[in-house]
Amino acid sequence: MRPIGRLLLFLPLLAVGLVSFVIVRSQQGQGATLIMRQQQAEALTPAKLARVVRVAPDPVTHAKGRSASCFPLGSGELHNPWRCAITYPSGRVIQYRVTLHADGSYTGDDEVVRYQGQTHSDTGQIQGCCVVVP
Repeated sequence: MRPIGRLLLFLPLLAVGLVSFVIVRSQQGQGATLIMRQQQAEALTPAKLARVVRVAPDPVTHAKGRSASCFPLGSGELHNPWRCAITYPSGRVIQYRVTLHADGSYTGDDEVVRYQGQTHSDTGQIQGCCVVVP
């Protein structure tokens, strides 16, 4: 092979190598930035969970909740299970036992229903998504 032929083969390979080097070097710090953002993820709070479960529909009227409050019953990263009380426009207040999943989704079963001064049980269930989890 002639020297010019070798040079024509070598130059494109050299250009690809240089471009690859520049791209890798320019993105070198992004991994550390991502790790730092994950470590600084906001903690899971009762208010964050309440904001998401509030829109769960009433099992009878199918209306979205007006307000909600939650508090953790467990420990660990997700604090499972949670107890959340949702107040609906009809006046019904339903207390759910909620389990939060690692992907941010949740499921819940009703424990107590208060309506017009009476307390009883329904068979209502809620589910939804997405709570930002640490």
